[in-house]
Amino acid sequence: MVPYRSRPRAICIDLVKTLLTEDQAVPDTVLIARKHSASGGFHLSRRGAEIWQAAGDAGLPTVVVTDLSGPQLDTAIEALPCDPDLVVVSEAADTNDDRSVALERVARDLRMNATDILYVGDAKGSDITAPHSVGMRTCAGDEAVRQVQLLDNRRRYQLLSYNFSDDVELVHTVLLPLDLSVGEAGDLEFLRRHSHFVFDTVLIVEGLVATSGFGMKAIEKAAAGNSLILYSAAGFDETLDLAEIVRERLHRMKHGGAERLILVHAENREEADHHNIVAIAEHLGYEVELRTWKTLMSQFEQDHICKT
Repeated sequence: MVPYRSRPRAICIDLVKTLLTEDQAVPDTVLIARKHSASGGFHLSRRGAEIWQAAGDAGLPTVVVTDLSGPQLDTAIEALPCDPDLVVVSEAADTNDDRSVALERVARDLRMNATDILYVGDAKGSDITAPHSVGMRTCAGDEAVRQVQLLDNRRRYQLLSYNFSDDVELVHTVLLPLDLSVGEAGDLEFLRRHSHFVFDTVLIVEGLVATSGFGMKAIEKAAAGNSLILYSAAGFDETLDLAEIVRERLHRMKHGGAERLILVHAENREEADHHNIVAIAEHLGYEVELRTWKTLMSQFEQDHICKT
């Protein structure tokens, strides 16, 4: 079996070196993202625009790190097409040690392992020493745009559904509902805004849950743009074993890099896993969590991400 590396959980980018140009005279090759950016001295470069678009298509949390502050920082952020999920401001990074401290803070603020964060370096690859030192994955130079584009949710759906590819990181955390009582979760808009910090794929297995109604629509809305939904149908053959269907799909996703499985259920935990999915997943090598919709929402509240 080909060993696939799991999908990164977030993308980290240097705000000025990788995304922006500080030239006051805007060349024809530069895309101006917002109407006020032209007067502020910061403009989105063409390479930066491609990276930003690809990061958005991947649906992953996007972090920018910078040593700018005050009005300069506000102007630079305004040059982006939209706000990042997190801004980490460091002291002036004169050494790799200085930058390493800022990058360690990125992982800490995201509550993620550094190894699960992809750092996108500048065009010359001159800024990847510090990310390497804290354990982040890195890409830089001409290959950076292509590598981020390979994380695109649309491409990922095709590969997970049909054929794998050696150069694509497909899955990290799978959300598998054992019921669709998402009305218990409270603010579904809050779920939609923060779900991509916790899972990147939703696996819906017909037979475990009803694939119609309010719950299904709520899940689709929550995952839209941030993660993808994969369906596994039991079909019309009543002899098919639901547990075997789940095992086959989880095995396929594990082959695609999945490391973590979150089983979401209603309040009655004793009756939640009567197909013994926990044992199946653990046997396949997953780290497994069994949570209610309410406790899943409490995790979002603890992991609330904002500009710092």
